[in-house]
Amino acid sequence: MLINDMKNRNALFKDLYKHIYYGGSYYDGLKISKPEEYDCDLLLELPKVLNPLITTVPEHPGFVQMLVTDLEKYRTHTAFNPELQKRLLDNQNYLRVDKLRSWVESILDKVLSDLPKEKNFHSFTVDNKTYYFKKTKGGPAFTVHITESIEDTKSVMDIDLVPCFNFKDNDWPRCDNFRRNPSTKNRTFFVVPKKPKVNVPNADRLWRLSFQQQELEFLDQRQSLKPALKLLKRLRDQYNHKSISSYFIKTVFLWQVDECDESFWKEKLSTVFMVMLKRYHQRLDNKYIPYFWNKDFNLIKDIKQLELDNIKNTVAKIITKIDANLDDPFIVASYLVPKQELEQLRQNVTLGKKFEKLLQSRISIDVPDGAVCNRSISNDTTSTVTSSAAVEEALKEINRKLDAITDEQRTIRSLVERLIDHQMNTDDKLREINQRNMNTVLEDLLGASAFNGICPRLPN
Repeated sequence: MLINDMKNRNALFKDLYKHIYYGGSYYDGLKISKPEEYDCDLLLELPKVLNPLITTVPEHPGFVQMLVTDLEKYRTHTAFNPELQKRLLDNQNYLRVDKLRSWVESILDKVLSDLPKEKNFHSFTVDNKTYYFKKTKGGPAFTVHITESIEDTKSVMDIDLVPCFNFKDNDWPRCDNFRRNPSTKNRTFFVVPKKPKVNVPNADRLWRLSFQQQELEFLDQRQSLKPALKLLKRLRDQYNHKSISSYFIKTVFLWQVDECDESFWKEKLSTVFMVMLKRYHQRLDNKYIPYFWNKDFNLIKDIKQLELDNIKNTVAKIITKIDANLDDPFIVASYLVPKQELEQLRQNVTLGKKFEKLLQSRISIDVPDGAVCNRSISNDTTSTVTSSAAVEEALKEINRKLDAITDEQRTIRSLVERLIDHQMNTDDKLREINQRNMNTVLEDLLGASAFNGICPRLPN
């Protein structure tokens, strides 16, 4: 409805608009909460006659500029619209981030002005049902908050509308440090009105690239990847690491896909999650999560050092605790959900009798290296003797007792080794069973049928 009204309101928007691309974590199958937020990219295409040139900016890796090179030819073309230069270009014919946002927002505001308004909400009716919504602005997106009742703010659904330009594969950034398009079926990419966070000269000429289609292709059809990624996002949320965006975590996984064997993603969820948790910690420890499409761009470079260290140290402690308690199939889950929900999870998941029996059979052994039998030689063999024969006999007796002690030590060590072997075999079996149990726990957590949609299972 909104898009049609925007097209009717503005001829240039109608000429440039192509379609909506539904992206973001919900459509990628990576959402970890109830689906109340949706990302919709409004894809625009510049007329080919303008011959737009995308150029990289070495001092700002990950960003590009867009220069219109054939404006004069456009002026004589049938598609000419004088509003394009005024609304979107600066005096040197560069496309500007701020101008695109202002232009799209002005069209959206005109559409909203025609709709009834009540308590800061506009309303519209579809199939005899009335919906209320209002617009806010943040970053590159315009967020439309939609609800069925003005009084019930908990049922609000947010739709992020992001105007961006769609380009074909032949316009792919020409730069040695930019990864070439790895996809044979997704041959387009987006340019998003998102400039650097820091103030730089001509910042409004700088645009971020978006390769959502290619990234989704990388993440799809890999058994344990999406579940592990969702769990890592859940861990971030549990510890309120707000400066770590979902895209940063997603990028850690993109690099892993690029660097590891395909068979890795067929491992159990618990195994993949722990490997990726440690990879994530390594990136934090190095203070470097490189942008997948241009490794010169460090995604976390703007996070304050103290904050980054706190996040890194928290993750390190979690890894240490998990590694020290691998016999507990709920150890990973204990860091993903609050205690009350963890107790519900313990009640929901059946671990099996074999695991419980093995757990009870474990024996606590603590034998330090070089341990000796704590036994003394009797006083009668060390008493003072006067004759050489007596001394000789005493020495023989001591040697016999020492030999007996040595034999006893060997017996004790043999027993200890057998006990340790038993313990190791038991631990190996426990780990094998526990890996399956931990996987069961995590899959149940992702299913979230008993957890009010904490981590809903979504279709790929």
